[in-house]
Amino acid sequence: MVFPDRLMGMFSENPVTILEGAKALRIISCGFVVSAVSVMLSGAFEGLGKGGPSLVISLIRYLVIIPIAFVLRGFFGAEGVWIGFAVTEVMAAAVSALMLRRYFP
Repeated sequence: MVFPDRLMGMFSENPVTILEGAKALRIISCGFVVSAVSVMLSGAFEGLGKGGPSLVISLIRYLVIIPIAFVLRGFFGAEGVWIGFAVTEVMAAAVSALMLRRYFP
């Protein structure tokens, strides 16, 4: 979030690409904060022999993004796709936390 324009500048010299890429990185990185919850709990469930909850968490992170990004694109254009990544990470973290409470009260 601090210097996405410099990071994008490492891959392109096109100012439009850098501007739009930096905007996307700022939005997507908001989801990184909460993605640690779902990644950690997915691994913990897997390690504890509970593959079902781990699979559900992974499916939310990798499949739910598609319809959410599609819907948000209709409201916010290209930025909606990037917002969809952050929204999906929040959803996956919430479901992960609920599963943790269900399996380990």
